[in-house]
Amino acid sequence: MESMKNDDVKNSLTLNDIETSTKTKLRESFELVFNVSLQQNVSLDFMKGNLAWVTQANQHKLKPNHLRKKLIKKANGATPKYKILYQTGTRLVREWQGQTYEITIMDKGYHWQGKQYKSLTAIAYEITGTKWSGPRFFGLNDKEQKTK
Repeated sequence: MESMKNDDVKNSLTLNDIETSTKTKLRESFELVFNVSLQQNVSLDFMKGNLAWVTQANQHKLKPNHLRKKLIKKANGATPKYKILYQTGTRLVREWQGQTYEITIMDKGYHWQGKQYKSLTAIAYEITGTKWSGPRFFGLNDKEQKTK
């Protein structure tokens, strides 16, 4: 009976209901949908976000738990594009303020001026003296490549 009640709540919620509900009503819905007791200090945004996610999954005829597992699996297998595109031994060349810098991609990290670095960001900082995204500094980001 409780399971049926949970499904009824999941299927009857709309995004408008979630947006306009009181905190008390959201708490009740959240506890029914997720079958948990919430602590008193749980934020309104947390409840709204999770209820909206379940509502949208249901509207698209997806089972939220199945979708969550699928998304986690996909996220855990994700790797930055520059690690896929560039193999060990690849050299990155960047000109900065009239000087040319050459970095070699290694199995674990990067090699520059006789030193091993864990990240391109550390090298970009050494070169510029300011915080940069290393991949962006060396032109490995899609955003940076599209704006050129």
